[in-house]
Amino acid sequence: SHSNYSSPQPSGGPGSALMLALVPEDVLAAPPSREDGIDEDSEDQLRRFGANLIQRAGVLLRLPQLSVATASGLFQRFYFRKSFAEFEVRALAMASLTL
Repeated sequence: SHSNYSSPQPSGGPGSALMLALVPEDVLAAPPSREDGIDEDSEDQLRRFGANLIQRAGVLLRLPQLSVATASGLFQRFYFRKSFAEFEVRALAMASLTL
């Protein structure tokens, strides 16, 4: 049983329901950015900004959509474990594309 994982939620950007389904509820309830004083709305804006950067760079570089989607997933997962206050969003977005 996967009772310790959240169920998909309809709100959010593309892929957000899937990402939320794969992240344990305890991590969703207390992401590292909260400890550094970043509120939920700001974190959401930073997540969307990073995903948008990845998407735009992928288009400019003519990367396969699968590579762009994978980079976006890596970016999101990273920030469920590390704080936005510790790592610059632009740098991590581009690093996600190179992995």
